[in-house]
Amino acid sequence: MNSVKKLLKPFQRSYNAVTSIMVTWNFRKLAKNMAILAVLIGLAGGYLWYSRLYLTNERRFWMAIENSMATQSVTRTLISGGSGNKVTQTQQFFFSPQMASRSHVSFIQKNATVDTAVETEGISFPGEQYSRYNVFRTNQKKPDGSSPSLEGILGKWEGTKVDESESEQARLNYISELVTLAVFGNYDAAFRREVISELQSNDTFRVLSDNISTQDVDGRELLVVPVRVSLRNYVTILQRAFVEAGYGEFDALNPENYQEQSAINAKFLVEPKNNTIVGIEFGSRQESYSGYGIQMEVTAPQTDFNSGQLEQIVQEEIGSVF
Repeated sequence: MNSVKKLLKPFQRSYNAVTSIMVTWNFRKLAKNMAILAVLIGLAGGYLWYSRLYLTNERRFWMAIENSMATQSVTRTLISGGSGNKVTQTQQFFFSPQMASRSHVSFIQKNATVDTAVETEGISFPGEQYSRYNVFRTNQKKPDGSSPSLEGILGKWEGTKVDESESEQARLNYISELVTLAVFGNYDAAFRREVISELQSNDTFRVLSDNISTQDVDGRELLVVPVRVSLRNYVTILQRAFVEAGYGEFDALNPENYQEQSAINAKFLVEPKNNTIVGIEFGSRQESYSGYGIQMEVTAPQTDFNSGQLEQIVQEEIGSVF
């Protein structure tokens, strides 16, 4: 028996050593796994706290307002009329590194007797504008019984480069397209904080937090944020934003033209997944926003017509019909 014990003794020592190592290793592995688990639980808990407790619907709204001031581009869509007489205008604004916009306008008139469709496209810079007709069809007849046609000019650009005497009006026309109840652009962080602070003060933007709701739009659950906007205060801020962006002042937005108590009720639609403004509604106007941050170079097209020539041809061809 003693000889057997002596024979097994080295194996016993090896077994004990291996067992000791495995126990130590298991505890180390367990401790490491527990630490990782604790971190994951902490992150999950932090996210839940941030998304459900800290990131309230009103905070999401203010984040969306700030995000609108930190984008290189955005696309706005306006739809007016109904199914029988509908105009859809889509305009893509580029704020940096260049100031430019691209637009597409669709007009459809369809009823028991009329079937007309017109589509135009435009490219604008502060001192240059370009436009063309891409689609034109109608069942209406000219006085001589023939059908009007723009086949010879479809897809051909007209260009307008303003001279010094027209530059101011062209600048104002360009800025006018940017007037809405949110500041859009690519501003630095300091200016964004300044604007947010001023919007929150003096009831410039009074968020009706108790009335915030959700709305399903094309399968997306959006926040609907009602806001009371002080026009005089907001116009002052928007005017300063235009100057900060390099557009210059927009004379039509003179704060002195608004009384202290002048205000408008608006609804902001916010996408909670990325905290962006996807809609603004005020009065009878409904604006939709998408395409934040798209980067592309907008170039001036080759033109076939000078200023006014294209419209003259169009008026001569269809002026007697519409």
